[in-house]
Amino acid sequence: MVRLFSIGLMMCGLAACGSGGSSDKGNAANSTPSGGNNSSTSTAIPRTEIEETVLAAAETTASTIVSDISPGITPQLMASIEKVEYLATLPVGPVEVDEETDVGSCGGTMYSRTTTSSPDDNTIYPISTIAEITYDEYCDNDGYTVDGIVYYEFTYNSQSSIYYAYRWDITYYGLISTDGVYHYKFSNECTITNSATECTDGAWYESSTGSDYTLSSSSVSGNNSSGYDVSGTFIIDGDNGYQLTATGLTLCDNGNFGAGSIALEYQGAEYLTINFTSCTDFTYVYDGVAYTGSY
Repeated sequence: MVRLFSIGLMMCGLAACGSGGSSDKGNAANSTPSGGNNSSTSTAIPRTEIEETVLAAAETTASTIVSDISPGITPQLMASIEKVEYLATLPVGPVEVDEETDVGSCGGTMYSRTTTSSPDDNTIYPISTIAEITYDEYCDNDGYTVDGIVYYEFTYNSQSSIYYAYRWDITYYGLISTDGVYHYKFSNECTITNSATECTDGAWYESSTGSDYTLSSSSVSGNNSSGYDVSGTFIIDGDNGYQLTATGLTLCDNGNFGAGSIALEYQGAEYLTINFTSCTDFTYVYDGVAYTGSY
């Protein structure tokens, strides 16, 4: 898995995941049933979320594959991220907003807006910082141009208890056409307690109804000629009872899958199966009913 960002303060790396497209590129909601039994025996996902789950499984799997096969870059996050290191030295009760703009050495801009705050009383904690960094054709010395947005949040509950989370959606491309174009969507959420760190990370997707999907603890094998195989834990709104297994996937130029299948199990039972029939069409089976869709 390639590495995009590394924060020295936390002494841990963040693995980057790529995407074959953003969450608005597809619309499985127009899918139609093609036969089968319409009885419902599963309750893990509300029926209204099934179409979004199909898109989420496809996109997070594509993100994971692209991450595995593409080169890594290290885009600058600006000095504002280091502000976390001295938050504890700020006066009690401040709310500070910091804005910075950096011009790339070979073009473009990177804009950062960071808000830090601590309690409005005589206590020190919790101290928090929330930031959004926007890349606009930002080009630096690594030879790539970056577009997109990175969000991050740190909360210091005490000296020994820290929470931080990242979510980014960026596209980067080389200065020459042969360098390729890569789209990364990745999330990372961690808690640090007494120097012990626990994290959940992976490719992410947010549905039109606000549900969060993450493909975590994933592995990739194969190639685009024979097809990629992918496995991992598929998390829906914090429920990690889903296991994803994909076989024979081939990526199209538009970032969709042209062949192969993805299967979801919930707590060991078959839940949802998706079969890709072309670079724009697929079928899926849920509760014994087969549907056709496009994206």
